[in-house]
Amino acid sequence: MVGAAGGLEGIKLAKELRPTVITLDVMMPDLDGWSVMAALRQDAELAEIPVIMVTIVDEHRRGIALGAAGYLTKPIDRERPRGRRPADERDELPPLHSITSSARASSVGGTSIPIAFPALALMINSNLVGC
Repeated sequence: MVGAAGGLEGIKLAKELRPTVITLDVMMPDLDGWSVMAALRQDAELAEIPVIMVTIVDEHRRGIALGAAGYLTKPIDRERPRGRRPADERDELPPLHSITSSARASSVGGTSIPIAFPALALMINSNLVGC
């Protein structure tokens, strides 16, 4: 996992590292997450990288409309059963396996098993300042 404390740094690192997945906050000091998402989607080399919004801003539909592969509102509800989403979100968000489908696969006994963790994740979040 690589971290960026702001949107401009996040875009720069995405271009340099070509991560497997990006987690993205909305509220950042230099460039907000909506602008970062637009810049990622407009760059042909970065457009296919799955972006999961992880933010206090509760605008699921906007995130999905802009191209987010997933959207989590902070604080994350750890009590909500895994794999279950509110009915109004089920048709819009992809299942977890489609978010991690670009991860490399491992073979055990001739059976291909997807790796649960991406090879390289980039976290763009202003809370990383000073970390």
